[in-house]
Amino acid sequence: MALYEELSAKSENWKKVYGDYPKFRSDQNLWFRFTESTFDRFMQNQML
Repeated sequence: MALYEELSAKSENWKKVYGDYPKFRSDQNLWFRFTESTFDRFMQNQML
């Protein structure tokens, strides 16, 4: 994270892109957990 902060201080383009990235990453992590837990439950219920 310190590297990202350093890059933000040095580059306006990086700062612009990275400014939106943490929220995007957080939203994607929530969605990933939702979809993966559904798949995990499905696989646990299969008789393999």
